[in-house]
Amino acid sequence: MSIAQVIPDASVGSIVTPNQLINGILSERIDGGAKSSSNLFHSFSEFNTGAGRSVYFSNPIDVTNIFTRVTGNNASSINGTLGVLGDANLFLMNPNGIVFGASGKLDVKGSFLGTTATSINFADGTQYSATSSQLNPVLTVSVPVGLGFGSNPVAIRVNGAGHNLTYQQLPGQAFPPFQRETNANGLAVKPGKTLALVGGDISLEGGQLLAEMGRVELGSVAGGNVDLGSTSTGFGLSYAGVSEFRDIALSQKSLIDASESSGDGGIYISGRQISLTDGSLGLIQTGTSQASAGIIAVNASELIKLTGATTDGRIRTQLTSETTTSAASGKIQVSTKDLIFQGGGQVSTRTFATGKGGDAVINASNSIIADGSAVSNPRFFSGAFLTVNGRTATGGAGDLTISTKQFTASNGTLFSTASFGGGAGGNFVLNAEDIKLSGKDPVFDGPTDLRVGSSGVGDGGSLIVNTQQLTLQEGARINAATTGSGNAGSVTINASKLVDVRGGTITSSAVFGDVRTVINGYESIPTGKAGGIKINSDRLLVRDGGIVTVTNNGPTNAGVLEINARSVLLDNKGSLSATTRLGEGGNIFLDANTLIMRRNSTMTTSAGGTGDGGNIYLNVKAITQLENSDITANAIQGRGGNININTQGIFRSNDSDINATSELGINGEINITTLDVKQDSSLREQASNFVNTDNIVSSSCLANRNQQQGRFVVSGNGGIAENPNDSDLPYQLIQVESTIPFANSSSVVPTISTNSKWKVGDPITEATLLVRTTSGKVLLQSASVAPDIGLQQNLICQM
Repeated sequence: MSIAQVIPDASVGSIVTPNQLINGILSERIDGGAKSSSNLFHSFSEFNTGAGRSVYFSNPIDVTNIFTRVTGNNASSINGTLGVLGDANLFLMNPNGIVFGASGKLDVKGSFLGTTATSINFADGTQYSATSSQLNPVLTVSVPVGLGFGSNPVAIRVNGAGHNLTYQQLPGQAFPPFQRETNANGLAVKPGKTLALVGGDISLEGGQLLAEMGRVELGSVAGGNVDLGSTSTGFGLSYAGVSEFRDIALSQKSLIDASESSGDGGIYISGRQISLTDGSLGLIQTGTSQASAGIIAVNASELIKLTGATTDGRIRTQLTSETTTSAASGKIQVSTKDLIFQGGGQVSTRTFATGKGGDAVINASNSIIADGSAVSNPRFFSGAFLTVNGRTATGGAGDLTISTKQFTASNGTLFSTASFGGGAGGNFVLNAEDIKLSGKDPVFDGPTDLRVGSSGVGDGGSLIVNTQQLTLQEGARINAATTGSGNAGSVTINASKLVDVRGGTITSSAVFGDVRTVINGYESIPTGKAGGIKINSDRLLVRDGGIVTVTNNGPTNAGVLEINARSVLLDNKGSLSATTRLGEGGNIFLDANTLIMRRNSTMTTSAGGTGDGGNIYLNVKAITQLENSDITANAIQGRGGNININTQGIFRSNDSDINATSELGINGEINITTLDVKQDSSLREQASNFVNTDNIVSSSCLANRNQQQGRFVVSGNGGIAENPNDSDLPYQLIQVESTIPFANSSSVVPTISTNSKWKVGDPITEATLLVRTTSGKVLLQSASVAPDIGLQQNLICQM
C-alpha cells in the first residue's frame, strides 16, 4: 500500500506526478484538469495523503477556484499536507466522507472548503457532481453559489492532539486573557480567508480549525441545498434550503479560532445538536486596533450543550470573544431550542483594555438549564454567561440579553456582567416565562447567582428580569453589587404572577468581597453606593429565611427598596431590609392590598454608626403582624427612621412591634393613617308608629315528642328590620283557640272554652304548653289558661 494514494478518474484530465520535493517534503503534484475561465476542475477516484507527505495542486496564474471531486466509494483521509501552489481557493468534495488526521494540515493561500455534498452548484444552473453517473461534467465559467446534498450526507471528522492554550499571567488580573499558541497544530488558512467544513455529522476530536483575521464555518445538514455567498474573507454559508440538520461535536480540547477577525469574519456554526466538551473552545481574540471584531454565531435546531473543562482543570469549555486593545471584542449570538451548561461550561465576552466588551445575545425557544455541580477544578467557580472587563480595562463590559421559556440554574452557576476596571459593567436582561434559581457552588459554597457587579472604579450595570414566575431557593441570589469605588447597579423584577424568595436573596449592595472576588485577589472596603431594587408582581413571598435587601457595608448610603404587589407575605424569618454599616439607612416603599408578616419576619431600615435610620412607607389596605414579626426603623447614634403607614386596618399580636428608635440619638416617628368613617349621613329616622300585635302572634307550631317543655321563638326573616313594620311574619295567621290536652284513652279531657279570645288591653303571657283541642287541633297555651298537667303526647304541628 502506498503512503499517498491520489488516483485520477480520467474524466477531466487530472495528472498526478508523485515524489516531487515541494517545500522540503516529498509530494504528489497535481497538474492538468479542465480549465474554464477562472475555474479549474479536477476529479479523482481516490484521494488521500499520508503522514509526512504532501499533495499540491498547480495553480495557473488566472485560476481563482480549484474544484476537486472524488467519485470513488471511499472516504478521503488527509494525514499529511494538502496545498495549492498559488492563491486560488480550494474546494474538496467527497460524498463518502473526509477524515483529517492528527498530522493533517492545509497549505492554501486562498480559502478552503471541505464537504461531503454530492454537487457544487453554480449561478448559471450547472452542477459539478461527484456521483458516478456524471463522469463527464459540463464545465462552467460561472461562480459557485451552493452545495447540493443527498438524503443521507456522510460525516466529516477532524482529529488532533488538542489545543495548548494558557492564560496570560497579568498582575492582579481576574479572568486573564488567553495566551494563544504561536504555531498551533491544526487545519489553518492564511490570514483573512475562510475555512469551511460542510457535511453530515461533524466531529472535532482534539482537532483545531484556525482562520486568523478570517472566518470559520461549520455546517451539519441532513440534506437539501446550502447557499454559498461572497464575503470579505472569501465566502460564507446560509441554510435557507435546509429543512433538517445533523450534529456537531467538539471534544478533547478542540479549538475553533478566528482571532483578529473583523467585519463579517468570525465563527459560524449551524447544526441540530451542537456540543462542546473537555475544555473545547470557540475563540476570537482581538489584539490589534481594528474597527470591529468578528462575531461568534452558533445556531442549533434542537440543542446546544457546553460542559466540563480540560483534564487539568485550567481551561473551561467555552465560547469566548475578548479584546486586549482599543478595538471592541466581538458579539456572541446563540440561537437554539434548548441550551445546557454543566460543570463550568460558559459563554463570555471580555475586555482588558480601552475597547468595549462585546454583547452576548442568547435565544433558547424552550429552555436554558445551567448546573454547576460537576466543576472539574476547585480553582474555578461554575460559570455560564460572563461579560466582563478586566482589572486594568477602561472599556466597558458588554451587555447580556437572555430570552427563553424555562430558565433553570442550580449549584452555584453564575450569570454575570461585571466591571473589574475603569469601564462600566454591562446591562443584563433576562426574559423567561418561568425562572428557578437554587443551590450553591459545591466547592466555594457560592450561591447560584444572577449578577451585575463592580469591583473597580467602574459602575455596575442594570439587571432586569421579566417573567411570569420567579423562584429563588436554597441560597440562590439575584445580585447587583460593588466591592470597589464604583457604584452598584440596580435590580428590577417584573413578574406578572409570583416572586417567591424561599431561602434565597435579592440584593443590591456595597459589600466586602464575597468568595468569588476573594479568590481572584479582590477584597477591599467598598466606597461605592448601593443600588436600588424594584419589584413589580402580583404576589411576593419572602419566606424560610429569604431576604430582599439594599445594603451597604461601607461608609456610604444604602439604596431604595420599592415593592408594588397585590399581596405580600413575609413568613418564617422572611425579611425586607435597607441597612448600612456607617452611612444613612435606605428607604422602603411598599404598595399592596395586603401585607402579612408571620413567624419572626421583619421589615427594617437600620443604620450603624452615626447614620440616620431609613424610612418605611407602607400604603397597604390591610396589615397583619403575627408571631413576633416586627416593623422597625432604627439607628445607633443617628436619628431613628420614620414609619409612615396608610391603611384600613392593622391586626397585630402582642409580641409583634412597630418601632422607630435610636439607641443613642433621637427616636423616629410613627405615623399611621386610617380611612375616616363618617356615620352621620348613614343614620335614618325610624317610623313612629308601633307594630300591630295582631300581626306578630303566630298561630302554628312545630314540635317533636319531648320529655321536657320547650320554647317557641319567632326570629323573623333574618337580619335587622329597617323599621318595626318590617317585622311581619311571612306566614298566614289564623286565630288561636284554647283547649285542654288529653293524656291517654283513660284520661279525662278538661273542658276549655273555645270562645275566649285575646283582645287589646289583655296581658300577654308567654306560652309554655302544647295542648290539643277537642277538635284535634294542637295549640300553644299559657299555663294561666291550662295548668301544667305533665302529659306526654305525640303532637304534630298544624297550619
